[in-house]
Amino acid sequence: MSLRRVKALGRRLQEWLERGILGTRLQEWIWRSRHLYRHGWAQGYLGTISHPHRNQIVEAVSLFSPLDSVLEVGCASGANLVNLRERLPGTRLIGIDINRQAIDTAKRHFAARRDKKIRLLASRVDLQTDIPNASVDVVAELARVNRFSRSSAGVGCWVGFAHMGFSANRRGGYCY
Repeated sequence: MSLRRVKALGRRLQEWLERGILGTRLQEWIWRSRHLYRHGWAQGYLGTISHPHRNQIVEAVSLFSPLDSVLEVGCASGANLVNLRERLPGTRLIGIDINRQAIDTAKRHFAARRDKKIRLLASRVDLQTDIPNASVDVVAELARVNRFSRSSAGVGCWVGFAHMGFSANRRGGYCY
């Protein structure tokens, strides 16, 4: 068995343990502190902007065009936001993630490009008070944020931000 396959199996086992056995609080802590055990991951994540699934995400969000604003919940260091910016240059983008290092990496990336139509927040979405309800056109939830919020209140807190929305998961996506 190749090292690549062993790593993939290890990641699947880790995800199963975290989601199925250890619970959402542990997963939240792991994601929040990911930079402690995976050095350089936030910058490396920006290197994934050319992955094919990112284009599918941009296409799905673009279906709602014209857009004034898009909120990505669980944006990490902003790989999807980079692609959204390219496709929707005039759209105000907001990214939120619980990992401060990822948000700081995204801020540096967009600041270097002098992008003033982006706002990046390090916070749990269900604790977010800076984004008023119905203040964005589309909420994109692309990182399986539901693993952190199993209650309907967890989902409802970010659904209220938008007029329209898109959620991606391994089986495809759905719009509301």
